[in-house]
Amino acid sequence: SYSVTSVPYGASVWTSTNTITVNGTTVTATPSDDANGYHYAFGSWTGAPATITGAVTITANFSATSGEAAAISYATTFNSSISSVCVYAGGTPKSDLADAWSDQNDAYDDLDGYVQYWLDKSHASTDSNVLAMFAKYDYVYGKYGEDIGEDFLNRNPAPVLGLHSSPFDLFGSEDNFSTIIIIISSSVALLSVTALSILVIRKRKSKED
Repeated sequence: SYSVTSVPYGASVWTSTNTITVNGTTVTATPSDDANGYHYAFGSWTGAPATITGAVTITANFSATSGEAAAISYATTFNSSISSVCVYAGGTPKSDLADAWSDQNDAYDDLDGYVQYWLDKSHASTDSNVLAMFAKYDYVYGKYGEDIGEDFLNRNPAPVLGLHSSPFDLFGSEDNFSTIIIIISSSVALLSVTALSILVIRKRKSKED
């Protein structure tokens, strides 16, 4: 609160947006900084007379706007944009997906902090659209990783099935994958040879009997 003292009878009172002037003294009503997903703004003055005729209390009114609705709107757009280029059965054009991802990254960067608050995994909105966005985000980035852009929500999703952009990533490289296939093939062949040897030995024993 702020007090203006020694104001003479009949002094004028002037208001202009978030400032009020009483007997030459100007007071500015300043909202708090955005915090915890809310944006605070000056609204109006109440109790301000045109002239002073006695003791008076003048109140500055502020509004608090939640950013959750805007966060939900962003999540809905994200889901639609990514779904339009992501083919779950395979064949997703990676370049198209990267472009859509980049657009959503830019859109997120343009959001006010009190809106981004509701998309932070530590205190995110529990709205179904936001939860669906998180699931889609984690799946897509877990599958393609940096091949499509940044992890701009800092969710650090786990790789999907242990891979990102290529079926060979599970083993580190295409060469390693080939080597593993050869080892597996050799093992199968070895098992076949062992089984054949056992069969021959058994037949020989049968003849001796």
